[in-house]
Amino acid sequence: QRVRRHTGSRGPVTEFSIAPSDLSDRRRVDSPADLTPPDRWRNRLTPLLAFGRFEVGRLLRSWKFLAITVGFPVIFYILFLSDHTAGKVVDGTVPWRVYLMVSMCSFGALVAALNAAGTRLSMERASGWARQLRITPIPAWSYVATKVVASMLVVFPVIVLVEAVGAGFGDVRLSATAWMGLTLLLWVTSL
Repeated sequence: QRVRRHTGSRGPVTEFSIAPSDLSDRRRVDSPADLTPPDRWRNRLTPLLAFGRFEVGRLLRSWKFLAITVGFPVIFYILFLSDHTAGKVVDGTVPWRVYLMVSMCSFGALVAALNAAGTRLSMERASGWARQLRITPIPAWSYVATKVVASMLVVFPVIVLVEAVGAGFGDVRLSATAWMGLTLLLWVTSL
């Protein structure tokens, strides 16, 4: 088999031969039918996981996003904590410090979820990034799913940080199951 190769814009065109034995030595690309089920899933998940790492890394590199998402709920909690006395009770049963901590956790989860997924999704769609992703090997549904998962990964530390400040600085005392239940409930509802 004769092949013509152009060596450059000004260089000469050269011809060379490829023997049939050279073609058989090349690595054969497996078709999807030749792959075992774990290999098929690995081939499908590899681009998706790479895109997920890219999204989370991009969120964490943005210091403005982190300052607003993490900083505001903590600062608001500390500022509003001094407005009322430690023994004040809200709605007859809930201490003010617990009520404020849960409110700031909810606020932080809402801000983190909206900034991580909602506004970025609309800006990327307007700039054409979503269109560019259609030519990649990731499935069509994975764009929004990756945004949601990245958002959930950012929301969790915000909730835990506000709870830690509430426990340490605000003197909030709850049982271990109440802490876990509160964290899980706030994290899931931020979806």
